[in-house]
Amino acid sequence: MYERWLGIKLFNFMQYYNQKIYIYIYIYIIVVHADKWYSAYFCSAALSKQINKDFGSMEEMKKSLSQITIAIQGSGWGWLGYDKKTKSLRIATCANQDPLQATTGLIPLFGIDVWEHAYYLQYKNVRPVYVEAIFDIINWKDVNARFKNITGC
Repeated sequence: MYERWLGIKLFNFMQYYNQKIYIYIYIYIIVVHADKWYSAYFCSAALSKQINKDFGSMEEMKKSLSQITIAIQGSGWGWLGYDKKTKSLRIATCANQDPLQATTGLIPLFGIDVWEHAYYLQYKNVRPVYVEAIFDIINWKDVNARFKNITGC
């Protein structure tokens, strides 16, 4: 009987203790690693500045990229690319599997695949919903790294 009581008390103590440890670990992760999370989900200051310069705002860039991507007839890609000649960001589309840099001269930063295989299972034939949802999962850390490699910023 005593061992059972001791086991329950010890178990309750461990649950309480583990919860406190998890809270401390969670707070530590948020404080120490916030910069990594921020860079994965948001664009860098340099890229943000370039987007604002070329499109007016992040929302305008998303709107433009979405519209041109949704309008692709059949299969293809919508791209956010960097033009080294004009040192600006541009939006372009490529039909089928045509490569962005070879066909337009733009260096790809981010692409939206609108071949049916990319979205059909989850979104059926509702391409606009797929394109809108893609902005929720962009890996900005990767896009930032590409932009930094191209521009040196």
